[in-house]
Amino acid sequence: MPPGNKSIRDFFKPSQPANLPVTSSQPSSKAAPSRPTTKPSIASKPAITSEPSSSTLSGSSTSDPSPPASKQSPSLGLPPQKGNVPFCSVSSNTSSDRVIQNSDDEGEDSDSSLEDLSALLAAKSSEVRAKQAMNGITPSTPSKHPASTVNFHISPLPVLSRYKFDLKSLVSRAEDHEAIEASSKRVKAMMASKDEDEDTDMSDHAAELAKFPHSALLGSVVAGREDLEAYKVTRAIMRTEATATEKRWYFFDTKSNTPKPQRTPFPTKAVPENWKRELVDPKTRYQTFVSGFAENLVSLGMKLPDELFLWMLDEACLETSDPLRTSYLGTMRESTEQIQRFLSPDLVRKVFQRLGGSSAGTEIAQKIVPVSKLSDPYSNRDWAKLLSIINFFGQVSRSLQQISRTAIMCTLLRMSVDQVVYENVDLLDSVQGTVSRLCKHTPEEDWKTFCQEVCKPLFECIEQPTLRLKIVDSISSITPRTHDLRRRLAMCFYFDNISYSKDHSHSKMDLDAFIRRLDDPDFHTNSQTDYRELTALILLLDIAVDDGRSMNLDLSDPVVEKKFDEDIEDFGATIKDIMRSIGNPGAAFISRIEAKEVLELVSQRVSDTLRSKPKPKPKQTWFEKEKPVENLEPERRGMQSFLSRMKEIGSGSNTQNPK
Repeated sequence: MPPGNKSIRDFFKPSQPANLPVTSSQPSSKAAPSRPTTKPSIASKPAITSEPSSSTLSGSSTSDPSPPASKQSPSLGLPPQKGNVPFCSVSSNTSSDRVIQNSDDEGEDSDSSLEDLSALLAAKSSEVRAKQAMNGITPSTPSKHPASTVNFHISPLPVLSRYKFDLKSLVSRAEDHEAIEASSKRVKAMMASKDEDEDTDMSDHAAELAKFPHSALLGSVVAGREDLEAYKVTRAIMRTEATATEKRWYFFDTKSNTPKPQRTPFPTKAVPENWKRELVDPKTRYQTFVSGFAENLVSLGMKLPDELFLWMLDEACLETSDPLRTSYLGTMRESTEQIQRFLSPDLVRKVFQRLGGSSAGTEIAQKIVPVSKLSDPYSNRDWAKLLSIINFFGQVSRSLQQISRTAIMCTLLRMSVDQVVYENVDLLDSVQGTVSRLCKHTPEEDWKTFCQEVCKPLFECIEQPTLRLKIVDSISSITPRTHDLRRRLAMCFYFDNISYSKDHSHSKMDLDAFIRRLDDPDFHTNSQTDYRELTALILLLDIAVDDGRSMNLDLSDPVVEKKFDEDIEDFGATIKDIMRSIGNPGAAFISRIEAKEVLELVSQRVSDTLRSKPKPKPKQTWFEKEKPVENLEPERRGMQSFLSRMKEIGSGSNTQNPK
């Protein structure tokens, strides 16, 4: 066979490195069939060949191929394969070796056999594995299961999108929203009903808040639901503290429409001749007070007219200018005789009323009734005038009458029940400073009576332990007298007995009485216990017990000392028993958690600080080795010898004369 004529099987042979030129189309004989290559694993299968029609290739043009004629290969004896067999693409290196016979130039069709595709792939796979073995690459294991393709049938119907809500759910949600809006309007109307009568006094306002229809409010929230749902919700809420409202008491007037006090006109007719030149003209009067000239004149002995003293006291309660208000108070402070004569309990009450105090707050004998907490009781109130007057009372406490000291003390302690005193640091500091000065300047012979007169109205007018605790907290314990008054009040409130105000707190101290008081029903815990009140009682106990010592206690006696320490241990254990009786409340019961914390702190303080001596260390058990006692006597003697030698050397160097 001429070299230009090749079989179609030559297209599937590996490419040769040499590139042969493409020969022109010439008539040639039929290509000799080559030996077929079969796969060892499928040797029993017959090889299928096919012979496509050849076409003449020329350098300038190509002719249309004729339909292929398939016949049986003479060498393999295979049945004829009909149809075209697709060919894989071959590399460009073998394009020169391809010779396609022109069937038009030959007398008969060229017979050539086409190998089976699986045999060709097996031969190609063997060549790849041989190359991988030469390169040191381990071939991967072929998959046992051939990959299969799944043809999904496309539905002729369009895919409809699904929405999250249907029309019924949207209508239902709209109805629920309208019901919630209606319930909210009813709630707002009920909440607004408590502010309809603002012209009533504080007691009427408290009664109105007490009659607020909480059940109707709860019913409006669960309106339109099951009949028993409101009852279930009520029981669930009552088991928590969601409906608990904080109680407050307000010393000052909380009504926004309260008329402001009127200023008193300057008493021009009462000004004597020696004051007319400085005080008649308003501009000259302003300069006289602000410059301190009027204060200097009073300090030098010039007497103020009584009308002018009272006018300055009224102006000090209303004057917004700090320099002018300070000048008025400084001038009055120098007139001690008029202070003692005019500052009576009635005038003190009027002064606090002009500063904004309510009639119920400034009346010492008026019972204190707490009300529900207001959101903003004293909006935009200026406390500068009140601070000035409180400090003025402390500065003139030496010149006051004893009855006036008692009235000012009771008024300030009633004011401390108002939470605004603790929210304003300057106000609390002024109250504590004035209380301390009033106690300091009380004569010794009047101290016992003073304490009784202060404790009695406060004990009778206040019943809630939380409000009583605020009074005791407003008294500092820095000075001995304030400490005594603070402890007397705490003992009266803890034992609920006014007799503890008659004598000094150390003389009335009885540890057994404190322990017996813890067995009263006030300290029993149940479902009806108000844990805020219980916490206040425990804090009052902590203040009242103080160091636990009394004047009649002789701790130098070992028997008395042992008995005292045992009582302290029983006292702390009793407090811990109350703490354990509360149990383990959840996060919804904040007051119970706070009560447990206070009980634990107080019991720990009682056990650790009230004993005559620290607790003995627990005895060591048999498996604990005792620490050996180190004998440091040789080291001690050596250190003493070293120090003595150093002293001798130092003394010898000092005796030597310098050269």
